[in-house]
Amino acid sequence: MRVSDRRAVRSRRTTADGYPSAMLTRHDRGSAGAGAIASTGAVEAETRPHPSTDDAGYHAVPSRPQRAFHVWAAVGFAGSCGLAAFGTRVGAVPDGVGWWFSLPRGGSTVPGVLFYLCVCLLVAAWVGVGVRGRAARLTTRQAWFLLGAWGVPLVLGPPLFSRDLYSYVAQGLIAHSGANPYAVGPSVLGPGPVLESVASVWRHTPTPYGPLFVSLIRGVAALFGTSITAEVLALRGLELAGVVLIMVFLPRLARNLGTDPGLALWLGALSPLALFSFIASGHNDGLMLGLLVAALALASEERMTAALVLCALAMTVKVPAGAAIIFVGLGWLRATTGRRRLGALVRIVAVPVATVAVVTWASGLGWTWLGPDALRVPTELRVLPTPSVAIGTLFSHLLDLARVHVSRRATGDLGRQGGTPPEAELHRIPWMGGLELLSELGKGPHQRCRGEHGDRPGRRGRTARGRRGRTSRA
Repeated sequence: MRVSDRRAVRSRRTTADGYPSAMLTRHDRGSAGAGAIASTGAVEAETRPHPSTDDAGYHAVPSRPQRAFHVWAAVGFAGSCGLAAFGTRVGAVPDGVGWWFSLPRGGSTVPGVLFYLCVCLLVAAWVGVGVRGRAARLTTRQAWFLLGAWGVPLVLGPPLFSRDLYSYVAQGLIAHSGANPYAVGPSVLGPGPVLESVASVWRHTPTPYGPLFVSLIRGVAALFGTSITAEVLALRGLELAGVVLIMVFLPRLARNLGTDPGLALWLGALSPLALFSFIASGHNDGLMLGLLVAALALASEERMTAALVLCALAMTVKVPAGAAIIFVGLGWLRATTGRRRLGALVRIVAVPVATVAVVTWASGLGWTWLGPDALRVPTELRVLPTPSVAIGTLFSHLLDLARVHVSRRATGDLGRQGGTPPEAELHRIPWMGGLELLSELGKGPHQRCRGEHGDRPGRRGRTARGRRGRTSRA
């Protein structure tokens, strides 16, 4: 709000006696007359902008909540800078190449401790800002400010918590070389910094991503293929495009649904989970979710055709996003009747199919991305934050204390080239590990040992995997 506008508002906020309403005490307000106070309140209601839609968000004299906001923003900035700096020691730095800046190497564990201290700082800052967001005082402009303060250091730092960015680099190089990334894995690149930087479990795995994303990373490889660091930064730019879509369309979706936009941005774009996954780790989920949020925002404004196009584009980034087409389509069908419903049904089918067909044709990669080999990535990982894994790990430790030993080996052959797990393994879901654990307890010790060591030929041991959970790479 400009100075002249504030003066105009201040001059109108007066009582019948000519005193500014902000200067009156409770006693003075009572003596000023109910009619004067009511008229003052009406003027204030007309002139005071809603806190969640006030893009300025600043006053001439910073209030105490504003000072607290700036303090928490500074704390989060310090945490992000620390993550970028100490991440050069404990992060996923390119093997044999290093990052464009780094701390001195050494055998001390101090950088690791400080790294996680910075994680705590960023989480604390997010919680502190959340107090403002819960009170509907976090504006859209302030959310953009926080994204810049907390996100830019993570953009410039090395990949954290994941090496998937190097898988994207390798898949882009494969596509740029003319090979089919849906048929071969990064191992075809041969020994070198790129292959060494890819997580070992993905080195023989074809890409599971859609043609739009593969085309984008192929373009990045064509422009920056001589530098791993440059490619990583460029790929982060793609994910930042998804974050920008979230920042633009999430407030629109929140307003259309009657929710505070600032609180929605605090939860959906500024949370440490979003910052770490979309920016620090550079996962392509950021681009996929940005397209989906934009689609939902347009669907809430009854722009269904555009929403279906964006859902189909998200599907060509990661196939599971195609489920959004079903939900948007059902919402459209419920809102129509009669012949209009038939026309809506035709467009619900035709628009996504046409969009996917155009993207697939333009990519020149064919339809193998929807084949069984691409949809069934032959690798599984153990992820401790998964509830079933966490519960299984807890019970495994408890059973160890009781001297009841069960198998703790990880999933099968993670790095097999061209291999696929047995069909029974493909359809297993995470909570099956818990059922196996319970069934294992009903066996005798000799049965557990026989299954664990695989004495019976031609059959894999069905032992409890208390410390194992699976999340398929999708």
